[in-house]
Amino acid sequence: MEELIITAEHKQLAFTNKELQNASMAIFKIAENIRTRWFEIAAIVAMVDSKELYKDDGFSDVHEWVNKTFAFGKSTSYDLLKVGKEYVREVYNKAGKVIGYECNLVPEGSDNFSTTQVRRMLPAGHVLAAELVADGEITPDMTTTKIAKVIKAHTSPETSPEQTDEEPAEDTESEDQEKLRRTFDNISTADLIAELNRRGFTVYDSNGKEMKTNA
Repeated sequence: MEELIITAEHKQLAFTNKELQNASMAIFKIAENIRTRWFEIAAIVAMVDSKELYKDDGFSDVHEWVNKTFAFGKSTSYDLLKVGKEYVREVYNKAGKVIGYECNLVPEGSDNFSTTQVRRMLPAGHVLAAELVADGEITPDMTTTKIAKVIKAHTSPETSPEQTDEEPAEDTESEDQEKLRRTFDNISTADLIAELNRRGFTVYDSNGKEMKTNA
């Protein structure tokens, strides 16, 4: 998943449309928890698109706003919009206040899917994905590689049974790699940098400056 690195330039952003300004700042505010709050970012992107808030500041569409403001790639931008429009529901506390967002493919209160799992289901479309989840063919405890196999089997009519047993080209993640990725899914960017530093890796920001933590 792409990281969102906040620079001094980001803090100086000022859009003409105040709702767009607030939406942009909201995304920057939750950037350090992007792995666990990706659904929330998706919901904000969908809101900006539905209200066409990007127009007042000269953006041709919501994707240009996402790409230029947050430096996310085109595929991430399209995934965010699709997830925000079709796969997200609000989570409320007892007082009726929105306290978060989650995937809407399973009943509330059930074990839910991670953002990476949902992104693997996007090629199938929401209707088919919901059917596969309801039938138990896709479950939250499955790896993204297994989910991709199921989706490929249902979206490639010409694929033979023998071919569906092969690993998808874009999903080379092993079971051990999947477990390691899930370990890092729920930690902040700062903690992730600290852990990578501890393991001997050097992390750089978008300007090529080395990133370190106080840990």
